[in-house]
Amino acid sequence: MSSRKSLRFILLLPILLLICADNIRPRTEISSSGASGMGSKYSLIAFTPAPGGGRIFTWRNYFKPSPAIEQQSDAPLVIRNPRFYSHWSWGYGIGPTLDYNVVNVSQKPIHSFTTSHRSAEPWDTGASVSQPESALKPGDSLSRKDSVSGKSRIALTVDFVQFADGTTWYSNDGQKYVHPEGVRAGARDAAEHLIKVLESSGPEAVLKSLPRIHADVSDSLSTIKTWGMGHYCGVTNVVVKVQHANREGGLRAIEGALRRILDDPSESNR
Repeated sequence: MSSRKSLRFILLLPILLLICADNIRPRTEISSSGASGMGSKYSLIAFTPAPGGGRIFTWRNYFKPSPAIEQQSDAPLVIRNPRFYSHWSWGYGIGPTLDYNVVNVSQKPIHSFTTSHRSAEPWDTGASVSQPESALKPGDSLSRKDSVSGKSRIALTVDFVQFADGTTWYSNDGQKYVHPEGVRAGARDAAEHLIKVLESSGPEAVLKSLPRIHADVSDSLSTIKTWGMGHYCGVTNVVVKVQHANREGGLRAIEGALRRILDDPSESNR
């Protein structure tokens, strides 16, 4: 009887290793630029506290088809090492995620970017805007995680990149979530708001107002329906350009940066 149990365990062990091996997730993930988190230790089955005090068990899912990475040749950000994980907790369910790394392959620091995933199932489609705690320097890697729910194969892509100097890159994929027109609309709204602050209170007040600009120049439901995530990215673009102008030319350079955004329709695409 004991020999049968041993044989059964030996037969089951490769299956358990296939499902759970290699990681299942590091207990910590990279939250800022750099590869500092890449050395995190992996365990056979990882767990973290659930909201109710229980445990969330996480394991690598090797059975779901690897996503199709849609990568443009000129993309400044590339997607690498996509992998699926399943998460479970008693009473919560939780579900699967798609984890992947993005790497800055350009020559300039990246301030923020937008990635998206989609499949043949409409509900398994989404996009997210990511802004590292500090600019993602050339060669640096960042960990990302998206919630997924469908069974169809997923297509994963980088839609939009904004560099630390305010210049931008757009995907030419027709499914992208960030359009140049939306970015220009958000940039104009933000520039008009900040010029009013400048004229009433001066350039220092402009700098102080930047942390709350997304509340002052908010995206309404109609704006989101019209411009998608572009308007939000356009407001951020103005923040980046004002900060860059201040670093390069001081307070006196702020007004010129704001005026250029209003006077030149293509300014937000540079």
